[in-house]
Amino acid sequence: MKQPFCAPAEALRRVLDAAAQLPKPAVENAGLDEAVGRIAAAPLCARMDQPPFDRSPLDGYALHSADTVGAGEKTPKTLPVVMKLYAGDAPTAALPAGCAARIMTGAPLPAGADCILMQELTDGGEENVRIYAELSHNANVVFRGEDIAAGALIADAGTVLTPAHLGVLAGQGFAEVPVYRPLTVGVLATGSELLAPGETLAPAKFTMPTASRTRPGCGRWGLRSSAVTARTTRPSLWRNWKSC
Repeated sequence: MKQPFCAPAEALRRVLDAAAQLPKPAVENAGLDEAVGRIAAAPLCARMDQPPFDRSPLDGYALHSADTVGAGEKTPKTLPVVMKLYAGDAPTAALPAGCAARIMTGAPLPAGADCILMQELTDGGEENVRIYAELSHNANVVFRGEDIAAGALIADAGTVLTPAHLGVLAGQGFAEVPVYRPLTVGVLATGSELLAPGETLAPAKFTMPTASRTRPGCGRWGLRSSAVTARTTRPSLWRNWKSC
């Protein structure tokens, strides 16, 4: 008896044509932990500059570059350390000329300072510090908005969200994002010889591998799936399935 099968290319064309007629998926908000692999339903843009202030990328000393002119290994300059800044500290005063501020990675640059000298090029002093290198204006400073500026596009609508996207979104204060609700794919396994995984093997039967292989693949593409096992190959089954 002739079966209602067609060539793979034709089957794919039919599936894609049918999918094009589906209504647009509903939109829902998903927490960042659940949003990986989901499709953004709207453009996602930065809410703020990142970093939100000029900051230090290393442990060292914030300085006025003019105070480092001529400094070297054989001609060190000594400056008083007038403040210490750790990550999370907000400077309470500007850095006076001729002075240094002990600064750690991630800490804000105090007003007046225009460069940062890594601690390896100093004697590491706490009250006074000897500096062994000359710096130019803005040396070793990470500027406000250098990583991403407020309003910049992080992920456009239709983007499959990756852990990289979600990390940036978390840094922008997003707790959840609008995503399309996943489509549900029906996986139909047919055959009177089929057994479900875990069923006792019987003569002339075998355990079906197709649904167990196909459904996890749907999940990798952000789809939900439901499995139907029809232990028959009767034409009436196809008619019933088509009408569902």
